[in-house]
Amino acid sequence: MPANRASSNFDQRHNLSVSYVYALPFFRGSGLAHNVLGGWQVSGITVAQSGQPFSVTNGLGSFGDNAGVGNGVATAASHPDLLSDPKTGFTPNQDPNTRGPLFYNPNAFKAPTGLTFGNVGRNTLTLPGRLNFDFGLFKRSPSTRGLGSSSARKPSTSSTTPSTGAMVRGKYRHQRSVSARR
Repeated sequence: MPANRASSNFDQRHNLSVSYVYALPFFRGSGLAHNVLGGWQVSGITVAQSGQPFSVTNGLGSFGDNAGVGNGVATAASHPDLLSDPKTGFTPNQDPNTRGPLFYNPNAFKAPTGLTFGNVGRNTLTLPGRLNFDFGLFKRSPSTRGLGSSSARKPSTSSTTPSTGAMVRGKYRHQRSVSARR
């Protein structure tokens, strides 16, 4: 079936990772003020990634085998038919009973005609990208022998990841479970 020719499940087109360490320019020099209040460093890692592709599948019935080719032992769901553009015609928070925002229009898909394969291909939609910030605050304390020690203070780690559970609500769900990595 030509619709199965698609991007791989782990295709992530863009991935940017930036790590940094910055010595704060306060209380430099020597003396008590430097030893107590100086020597702080801010560090972090910022990751920006594009989303991964996923398949919309027909979750109806016990197997989702609409074409009738699975002999009752099918483990994968079949593909639905596409009615309209899944990226238009909806608002992200249109259903108050739905947890999380909608990224695609669930009404753009319908169950295929009996004993046929749907016309939606594999991995035709893409999950939203991810932006993650991880911060750290470190204090470097000099010693009298010329050796230095470092103590880590990590007061807060901020992470921004999208909610990816059940992007298309209702009858159709994405084929595999995707969890946000931290």
